[in-house]
Amino acid sequence: MAVPNPTQLIIDLPGPVLEELQKLADTSHRSMTELVRDAFALTKIAYEESRRGNKLTVTDANGKTLKELVISR
Repeated sequence: MAVPNPTQLIIDLPGPVLEELQKLADTSHRSMTELVRDAFALTKIAYEESRRGNKLTVTDANGKTLKELVISR
């Protein structure tokens, strides 16, 4: 989705985080901007659900929780 009037955001990332972001961008064939937008979208969902008392989790095929994204309120 194209943003009509995008605003540029400058962020400081530690070297290792920037390296991981670049690796993920390379392997997923996506831009770092797209990955940051996805991260924001997931964080927003996790925050909103946390406020409702719910959790955002990754589960396996059997429903076992493998990971949980914890967002502080």
